[in-house]
Amino acid sequence: MEFVDVFCGGGMMSYAARAAGMKVIWGVDNDSSALLTYKVNFPEAKIVCASVGPGADDEVAIPGAAPNRHIHLSPPCTQISSANAARRDKASGIAALKWSIQTAMSGYESWSIETVVSKSSHEIVKPLREAHKTDGLFDYAQIDAQYMGDPQTRKRLILGPKTLIAAIKAAPPCRIVTVREAFAREGVAIPPGTTHTKNASKSNHTGSNIRPIDHPSFTVCAARANSFCKANGKTTKSMTSEQSRVLMGFDSGFKLRGKAIDTQRVLGNGICFQVGRAIALSAQKKAITFPAQIRVETSSSKDSDSSSDEDEDGCVANDTLAACLDDMGKMAKRHAEDTERMAKRMRRLVVPESGVDSIESCAFDPWHRLLWQDRKPVSSQSGDM
Repeated sequence: MEFVDVFCGGGMMSYAARAAGMKVIWGVDNDSSALLTYKVNFPEAKIVCASVGPGADDEVAIPGAAPNRHIHLSPPCTQISSANAARRDKASGIAALKWSIQTAMSGYESWSIETVVSKSSHEIVKPLREAHKTDGLFDYAQIDAQYMGDPQTRKRLILGPKTLIAAIKAAPPCRIVTVREAFAREGVAIPPGTTHTKNASKSNHTGSNIRPIDHPSFTVCAARANSFCKANGKTTKSMTSEQSRVLMGFDSGFKLRGKAIDTQRVLGNGICFQVGRAIALSAQKKAITFPAQIRVETSSSKDSDSSSDEDEDGCVANDTLAACLDDMGKMAKRHAEDTERMAKRMRRLVVPESGVDSIESCAFDPWHRLLWQDRKPVSSQSGDM
């Protein structure tokens, strides 16, 4: 299936589509810096540097609909993002999304659109889904990249025909990939002393902007990269574009070109690899598989000729179910240890004898009552502190 990429940026959706088996033939964007990255990754495609959409002065002939062609559009969404309320040009963002939907539905049988999750985007897509409830020409899904195997939380709306969206919604279970696992898989070192990652938002000393590296990272943004840090939030190193690339789920085959500020913008404005790949697989009516998918490979499928035709991101038994069970066992053990430590701390609390003659007298919630049920009140002078 041929792939046409509108608002292509650095070509992250094109890269995912090609990995899923599509032939990238055409891309357009008005960011010449981003197109440096696109060109090095897709020398075989026709690339146009121009503006498209409402108000564009350039006359660009986008390849028309064809039986074996898929068009994908990622219209600029900063203006309708909830994170950009102070500087938004809401009208232009809404116009770009509406134009993209109109273009995709003007004859293309296979199409997809990626946009931000916000009140504005929902106000556009909800009525359309209702209007096309019976004909199946339009539907959407809200996707979080971490649940598709990309090592970051990144919520996006994916629009498309009902069959494409239904296939994405029916994707099999996928194990969450952590920052530590993603970097180990790519052979990229995490700076010494790093235990957490953080984004650029302020935490007000609550630690809300830091996460352990044994979790997915925060969303990779276009304006500023995330950082590696310690548990107290002290930065160990700001992430480079290559490190942000890992968090977007892309391997080293995706080449970045240009200044750091430009390549960070390419990544932050792009689509995560596994999300893009799932869209492309659905468009081709292929089964969706993930590297972290929970799946058992049977002996018959291993021996079959078709097994060699699966792409490299398909799952194999040795790296799926066994790894998941091992992770679940470790998590259960840590949870039990944490619970026991909490119980011990609670049992060390002192309950004055005066006015307390039973567990029911304690002003604790049910969970704390449970911890106290085998503990008799002790004197505040007992020294058991």
